Amino acid sequence: YGMAAFCEESVAHLQLIPLSERAEERAEHQHAALWTSQTALDIYEQFGFVQIVECTSEELFYRHFQSLQANGRDAEAAEYLQRAHAEMMRKYALIPEDSHFRQTYLENLPLHRQIAAAFSQTTGTQKCADGPIL
Repeated sequence: YGMAAFCEESVAHLQLIPLSERAEERAEHQHAALWTSQTALDIYEQFGFVQIVECTSEELFYRHFQSLQANGRDAEAAEYLQRAHAEMMRKYALIPEDSHFRQTYLENLPLHRQIAAAFSQTTGTQKCADGPIL
């Protein structure tokens, strides 16, 4: 659960960045977002998987992407966006083609829409090699 808590804390810091009036305060939130997302990622890598419903592996990668991006580390951020997208699509591929959950998995989960939009914007693509927008 520490992994999920650090992931959520990084989201809170990311949301506080644009609300902060002082540059020092924004920098503190940028640093805190990166530290907490890195800590969540470190826990994930120690275990090698996520087994709680409060957090998913693609979310960990995506939040770390956002934190790296907020700190101007775009090259590293791109790697974690790719990992988030690849993990999301790996799970998508496991859903049987005749299941109605196959489309809703990508379209009805806000996190998956965010990953898809960021991936599309970064790569300039609208479709994945194996089908849907992503």
